Amino acid sequence: MTELSVDRTNEAQAEVKTAEHALVIAQAADLRAKSEALRTEVAKRATDAQLGTVASALASLDAQACNADPKNGPAIRRLSAEQSDLGIQRRALEGQKQREQEQLAEAQAQVDAASAALRVAEDTLQKARGHLTDCERDALVARKVAAGEPLTQYEAERVAFRERMEEEDHLRKVRYTWDLAQREWDSVVRPTLSREKHDHELQLMFDRLWAEKYGGKPPSAEPSPPAVETEPAKKPLAANEVAWGTHARSFDSAPAPVAGVGFKGGTGKGEYDPFAAEND
Repeated sequence: MTELSVDRTNEAQAEVKTAEHALVIAQAADLRAKSEALRTEVAKRATDAQLGTVASALASLDAQACNADPKNGPAIRRLSAEQSDLGIQRRALEGQKQREQEQLAEAQAQVDAASAALRVAEDTLQKARGHLTDCERDALVARKVAAGEPLTQYEAERVAFRERMEEEDHLRKVRYTWDLAQREWDSVVRPTLSREKHDHELQLMFDRLWAEKYGGKPPSAEPSPPAVETEPAKKPLAANEVAWGTHARSFDSAPAPVAGVGFKGGTGKGEYDPFAAEND
């Protein structure tokens, strides 16, 4: 038991280390996702600012066009060129903003996924540490039991609870395997077998299914295969037996005749007969 507890403790320690490593990876992925989302958000804000500047410049050109001399060709051509350039720049910035919005949405989705993975890693590490604590307590109890040291009430209750849980889990596995064996047996038409041959074949099937699912040989204490109800054999009655249903009572001697039994109000000789007046 002590060696088994030590092995479980070592396995739990390995699980904690694995969970800690997974948590570090999840934290790094969460940080990268948040950094990318922040970078995309900053770029989008810069594009919004540029669009605001272009919009102001276009408004200024519109005001200049309203005050320009219609006959001043060079001034009109200059305003037209600047307005065309700014219009193209505005459309380019609007396309860039659209792409940045899509990138920001994707980055936010990655942040959500990374945050969810981080929570899972944190929960896994917490459970692994709790399991390690349980294993360490079990190892301490096992050492005390091996050394013959007294257990505290909490430790004794813990041992009893664990043994009960292990026993119930074992019984569930056994019942499940017997059920599988019975189903497999019933799925094939088989010739009529003796009870001994039937139980032997069913036991072999149970052993195979147990080894496939749980590995190794089945434990020594196994419940019997599903019982087949049989009608009890009836023994022939002896000469001095009287049958009552499926039972029989034996008498040491033959029943005495009623006429030979004397009782108050009976029919014995010299006894009072209440029906004598009717018989006269």
